[in-house]
Amino acid sequence: MDVVATPAARPGLVRVGVGWVPFGATLLLAALAITLTLGDGRSLLAGDLPLGCELGIGLTLLGAFILSRHPGHPMGWLFAASGLSRILVTVAEAWCVRALVARPGALPWGELASWVQAWGHLPLLAFAPMTVVLFPDGRLPGPRWRVVPVLAGAVVVLGAVVVPIAIWPYRGPLLLPDAPVPDTPRASFALAVVVAGIVLTVVAVLLALVAVVARARRCRGEVRQQLKWFGYGAGCALTLELLSALPGLTELAVLSPIPMLTGIGLGIFRYRLYDVDRLIKRTLVYGAITAVLVGGFATVDITLATILGRNTVVAAASAFVVAIALRPVRDAVQDLVDRVFDRRTHDAVAILRALGQRVGREPVEPATVIAALQHALRDPDLKVYYYTGSARVLVDGAGRRADPIPTGPDQVSDPVTRNGEQVALIVHAPADPVLVHAVVRSAAPVLEHARLQAALLVQLAEVRASRARLAAAGDAERRRIERDLHDGAQQRLVGLALHVQSAKRRGAYPPDVAKLLTFTVEQLSAAVEEIRALVHGILPPALTAGGLPAVLPELARPGAVTVSCAIPHRLDPGIEATAWFVACEAVANAAKHAPGHLAHV
Repeated sequence: MDVVATPAARPGLVRVGVGWVPFGATLLLAALAITLTLGDGRSLLAGDLPLGCELGIGLTLLGAFILSRHPGHPMGWLFAASGLSRILVTVAEAWCVRALVARPGALPWGELASWVQAWGHLPLLAFAPMTVVLFPDGRLPGPRWRVVPVLAGAVVVLGAVVVPIAIWPYRGPLLLPDAPVPDTPRASFALAVVVAGIVLTVVAVLLALVAVVARARRCRGEVRQQLKWFGYGAGCALTLELLSALPGLTELAVLSPIPMLTGIGLGIFRYRLYDVDRLIKRTLVYGAITAVLVGGFATVDITLATILGRNTVVAAASAFVVAIALRPVRDAVQDLVDRVFDRRTHDAVAILRALGQRVGREPVEPATVIAALQHALRDPDLKVYYYTGSARVLVDGAGRRADPIPTGPDQVSDPVTRNGEQVALIVHAPADPVLVHAVVRSAAPVLEHARLQAALLVQLAEVRASRARLAAAGDAERRRIERDLHDGAQQRLVGLALHVQSAKRRGAYPPDVAKLLTFTVEQLSAAVEEIRALVHGILPPALTAGGLPAVLPELARPGAVTVSCAIPHRLDPGIEATAWFVACEAVANAAKHAPGHLAHV
């Protein structure tokens, strides 16, 4: 088993090691170049040394990371080869300066080193368009973009074949850094080839940028985030290059590769850990604010200094004006960047902010909030549920409990929090996380308002349920009393009246006794009628047995009251009882206030 396992593990180690070999070689060569430069008494910022070491180490390090994770990745080999070539050119420059200028004859192959450093950077021009067109997966966006590698190949041929052959006779002091171009036809031809290579590189870079735009418009998700990181790094690098053209800022050119390489690395490996959209927008916002405020400060300061002369008061006044303009400038720049950079998110946030401004001035119903969220996220099936009560129960806008949450197969849920407290839960179709985050953050105030309304509806529903329970309990108690009177006292009195009446008929009694028996029967009958009237006032037995269709006809009086009931089924007992009492009261009022008229129930 050990014999089998060892060969299986060895290729992986070899692949990882191959990726790190160029990086290790670059470190050694960079140390050699620094040693030669310091040994000649020159500054570390002299010549091509800082930029060459930075690019060489950064490119090979990036290539090593890529190749160790994705062996054979074209981008990894491109970075490794470019970085190693760049540090070789830097070492060749330091070598030829030592061998031909600082200490002539101290090192061999000085003329060869001068020849290498004169053309070695030209093939590297092809690195820029190839990096742009192959990022992030090492494949072209499509067959029609093969023209970019063709142009890059032409640049490599011109820089690594034509120019080296043309300048070979001039190797030595004539090819030292900053040496004038010899006034010969061969040198003029070599210079023209260099210019042609630069032109081809510019054309290839422009085509590669168009390819990136096409890729960005077509792709979604992770690839789009990777391209954003790449674009952010390139934008920061370009900014540093432009700033380095200003007087006193030339050293910034040395730092320009850092954001580019960082953007590429983050785009390939760590793009999921950072919100690149927020970073880009904040960079644009604060960069623009800085530029505007610095320009405004300079304008005000120069104007006041011209009028009043330069002094402390002028500087303080300029700073005061800039401080006053800070907030409006920031708001204006933020709105402009949001509108241009992400118009959909800007419009969605604007919708919810406008709705939030209505809160407190006019009623905003939960249905209005849901409609605004549906419009912002372009999801007509979006639903919102609110956390209410101490138990944090989820309810919908009407106060109905949502347990479990009705989430569809193609829906996701995002919680909304405000001041550290969960306010609501939005159930929607999958969307851009940046858009959802902005919408959720902007919707928090209006959702808090809607949550309070939902909580109020829950309390009203509880009050209605309590009242319904009380009414049901009252109806049940009335039915019990009706049943007890009908089955108890009323039946006992009827039986007693029949018994007295039967005894009166069977025998002859003295007149006073007969009169007493007659009075007793009459009183018993009156008591029965009173009990029947009492029971009838509570609820008629027919209502309990047959419902409204069975009991309403009892109100009918020929020529005075007509009754029709077309209810095909039984209703809730509380509704039936209420309808019966209302009908009885209405008939009694009609008979009292409009006798002789026809009434319809």
